[in-house]
Amino acid sequence: MVPRIINTKQFSDNRGLFIKHFNATNFAELIGFEFHIKECFYSVSKKNVIRGMHFQKNESACNKIIFLTSGSVLDVCVNIDKLSVDYGRVYDFRLKCNNQAIFIPKNFAHGFLALEDNTSMIYLQDVEYNKDNDSGILYNSINFNWNIVNPILSERDLLFNSI
Repeated sequence: MVPRIINTKQFSDNRGLFIKHFNATNFAELIGFEFHIKECFYSVSKKNVIRGMHFQKNESACNKIIFLTSGSVLDVCVNIDKLSVDYGRVYDFRLKCNNQAIFIPKNFAHGFLALEDNTSMIYLQDVEYNKDNDSGILYNSINFNWNIVNPILSERDLLFNSI
């Protein structure tokens, strides 16, 4: 299983726009199993912020569905399963505030670069966050060119080890 874009239902009329970002039945058909939401997070980022590369390890490894409510991002996922033939493979997506979501399976570290101020993202996870299993890898240690000179990162994200 690999990260991928999922097109969600979008409706518009003279009032504006309505997007159904998550439907359990539709997602089960698309990803091949039932996705049960256990936790939801929301972030707002300034332009040039990189958040990541984050993951939960051990029994806390989780599948994620992410989508934007404003702004745009360069979204990046890297395979961290050392037993996989695709270990270290990077997947990247440009995501805007529209009817697209990204499904990120277990065993992938996730991060993104905010391309606009006030970029807001919602993360749906199928396992609850566990501080003891929280981990990450240094964003610039993966085989990916973020195409930014001075990104804004948290101290925590800068202290992660290389892949």
